[in-house]
Amino acid sequence: EYSTAGAVFVDSRNAQFSDDFTIIYGHRVDGSRMFGEVSKYAEKAFFDDHLTGTLYTEDGTYKLDVIAYSVLNIGTTTVYRLDANKNFHNQEILQEILASSKQQNTAAISSDKLLMLSTCDKDSQNYRDVLLLNVSEQ
Repeated sequence: EYSTAGAVFVDSRNAQFSDDFTIIYGHRVDGSRMFGEVSKYAEKAFFDDHLTGTLYTEDGTYKLDVIAYSVLNIGTTTVYRLDANKNFHNQEILQEILASSKQQNTAAISSDKLLMLSTCDKDSQNYRDVLLLNVSEQ
């Protein structure tokens, strides 16, 4: 159904969740819709209270563990270079996001399968608020 706010979508360069690093994009919409709450992960209390989740897809159900929240400069970050990053480059992605993270959950760090939620930053067109998650099948 048509929505002026757009839709949440997986990067077209990903083979859904068979890649070891997947990016999902969504707008930062007020009212806790779409990825409107991603920026709340900047607050330690919110971050600590929201460390797990579940993703339901047509292909399966996935357990999500939050690794880090970060704000990335799209002009300097390399994580969006998906063709170069997916499949066997998760250590580099982890290092880059953890180095700039505002909050992190070291207990969830794994490089097996990563998911990044990406949305626009409220303060600048050149930055993205991202949430990095560890993904495992249920």
